[in-house]
Amino acid sequence: MAERRQDSDGLLLRCLLERQMPLLAIGLGMQQLNAALGGTLYWHLPEDLPRALPHRDLTGEPHRHALLLERQTRLEEIYGSGEMRVNSGHHQAVRQVAAGLRIGARAPDGVIEAIETEDPGWFCIGVQWHPESETASALDRQLFECFIQACQRQAQPLQAAA
Repeated sequence: MAERRQDSDGLLLRCLLERQMPLLAIGLGMQQLNAALGGTLYWHLPEDLPRALPHRDLTGEPHRHALLLERQTRLEEIYGSGEMRVNSGHHQAVRQVAAGLRIGARAPDGVIEAIETEDPGWFCIGVQWHPESETASALDRQLFECFIQACQRQAQPLQAAA
C-alpha cells in the first residue's frame, strides 16, 4: 500500500475509533481495524498457514468459500446462525484478535473471516469478504442496512440557523 494511503487510512481509522462512530471495515479495512487496536495478522496465508483452504483464486476468477458464524454475535443477528458462503479474494488475515474485539465468523480451516466489537452499543464490524461486490450474497444487503441504521441512530439532528 502506498505510504500516503496508509497514513490517511490510519488517521481516518483513529478518528472513527476515538469517536466510536459506526464502522464497517471491509477486506483490508478489517485487517487495518484489528492492527490499529493491537491485533496481529498473517502476512501471507499460503506461507503462514500452508494447510489453509484457498482464500482467493489465482486466475482472477471469483472465488467463494463457506464460513461459520459465531454464536451470540451481531453478525449472527444480521445473517442468522450457521454456515454461509462468501466471496473471497484475500491472502492476509487476522491472526490474533485485538482486545475489545471478538471473532464474528471463521472459515472451516479456522481463518478468521469477521471481527466485531464486544461493546453492544457500538456498531463496529470488520468482514474479510466483499459484501459490496457483484459476487456478494443477497444476504449482504442486510449488513449494509444495519450499518446505515446505526449511522442514522448516531447522527446529530441538524439545527436550523436563526
